[in-house]
Amino acid sequence: FVYLPKGIWYHLFTDEKYDGGKELSILTPIDHIPVFVAGGAVLPYFPVQQYVGEKTIDSLTMVCYFGNGTKQNSLYEDAGDGYAYEKGEYNINTWTTVSDGNRFELMLDTKGHYEPEYADFSIIIKGLPFIPGKIWLNHNEEDFNLLQKVEQGYKISVKRKLFLHLVIQ
Repeated sequence: FVYLPKGIWYHLFTDEKYDGGKELSILTPIDHIPVFVAGGAVLPYFPVQQYVGEKTIDSLTMVCYFGNGTKQNSLYEDAGDGYAYEKGEYNINTWTTVSDGNRFELMLDTKGHYEPEYADFSIIIKGLPFIPGKIWLNHNEEDFNLLQKVEQGYKISVKRKLFLHLVIQ
């Protein structure tokens, strides 16, 4: 049995949606741990590396989950080696999601002086309870074809240095 607090929850591995505020019986294979993601969460995904710098990273994948209301998530970034962070070479990225019926917003506020290696964000949005018809990027309506339907939901790729605000309706 698993108790999920009130709100919308997603099984990390199956993307199955659950309503929280109750205890649930979740059938789980012996070799899996049931992991749930709160609606409104933003999870960063980097490629698996055995050490810092093993692979060139061109894009940071951010997986966003539709939820209820407004949620904030933070991502700390630095070079991963050395002591440059002591001299202020790091970023704290605050990702804010707003989920409201037939609208999803994603905003980014970056504070810091670190220049990451990757040039793009690959943003995947899961759990939308509506079929998108319009998108706005940094308050400008964009060609809807920028938003691709993928198995897990919807995906859009944007330049890291240009991204501040995304609205999907």
